[in-house]
Amino acid sequence: MYLTAEKKSEIFSQYGKNAADTGSAEGQIALFERYRNIIKELGIRK
Repeated sequence: MYLTAEKKSEIFSQYGKNAADTGSAEGQIALFERYRNIIKELGIRK
């Protein structure tokens, strides 16, 4: 599932140090968590 730049910025703002903090562990984990939820909802991976 594609995330818009605005949505990514929102996630990094919430979980990173700021909207441009794309490399922090917290920001990356937030993106992977969202990914796992989407995969689970769609039932496309085990």
